[in-house]
Amino acid sequence: MAMVTAFTAWICVILVTGPIVDAAPSADLVVNLPSLNFSPNFSSYSGYLSASATDKFHYWLTESQRNPSKDPLILWLNGGPGCSSIGGLIEELGPFKVKDYGATVYANEYSWNLFANVLFLESPSGVGYSFNTNGNVDFLRKFPEYLGRDTYITGESYGGVYLPTLAVKMLQDKINFPGFKGMAIGNGALNFPHNYDTMIPLYYYHGLVRDDSTVENSYTITHYEMSSEIEQIASAGVRILIYNGDVDTVCSHVMNRQFLSNLNRTIIGKERVNEPWHYLGENPTVGGFQLRYEGGIDFLTVRGSGHFVPEDKPREALQMIYNFVSNRDYSLPTPF
Repeated sequence: MAMVTAFTAWICVILVTGPIVDAAPSADLVVNLPSLNFSPNFSSYSGYLSASATDKFHYWLTESQRNPSKDPLILWLNGGPGCSSIGGLIEELGPFKVKDYGATVYANEYSWNLFANVLFLESPSGVGYSFNTNGNVDFLRKFPEYLGRDTYITGESYGGVYLPTLAVKMLQDKINFPGFKGMAIGNGALNFPHNYDTMIPLYYYHGLVRDDSTVENSYTITHYEMSSEIEQIASAGVRILIYNGDVDTVCSHVMNRQFLSNLNRTIIGKERVNEPWHYLGENPTVGGFQLRYEGGIDFLTVRGSGHFVPEDKPREALQMIYNFVSNRDYSLPTPF
């Protein structure tokens, strides 16, 4: 846990340290993107931020298409550990999609920057374009307009470890994070011992495994259990969304349902434990099922999605995250 805690401390340093200037850095403005086949109606910035004197993290900020000066800020971290968040930018929730092996970059009509400024951060050092050297820059020094803005941290997979530990650090620094409002974790690795307990019946009842016993254990894995962090975050009044694709076999919805049940929080509306939520855009359908716990913790499944919800179900993911950030019913349609 010490390594993860150090990593999240670096991210806090990246976001808040250093003197404040007056505007976004023109040197980081993206003015040309090869193979782009549309004219963006938003600005984006790409460059480096420092976690220390030697660790430089690569970032890409896509400003909101709606009202960048007032819309919230969403931080996105891919999981792994060690996966580049550029994957989230060009394959999942960012405004750009790539096809034909990079020959074409086209618009993602379900991008999360339709309503929010989205910051993609490649972390920790060594992931993607992030590397180790000397320097001294940070996000709020480059973008002071986001100081105090409503802020949400999001991610997936091993983000189930990154995000709760980062949230605890942010709660300990309310001066620099007064606008921290919520956390959304997709298919999160919140408790892998639960995952092992639940994946066997999940695989078996889907016809993926036989009755053979497991005979191999080739290495030892370090597991993190995030119950205390989730409790601390919820008790501070920060809203939490845990969502899972219901056909993901890596970090299953059964694992995270069990994880949340073990928190012993009261379910809101017990008579509707398996209440569906509905996607109400083009071709309306059941989006999945939801459980809402007292204290601002929501659990949603996304019907038919695997491990990468914004990639597998981009329309449903956009409606879900918009309604979470806006604190609305998950079945309400988006205004765009």
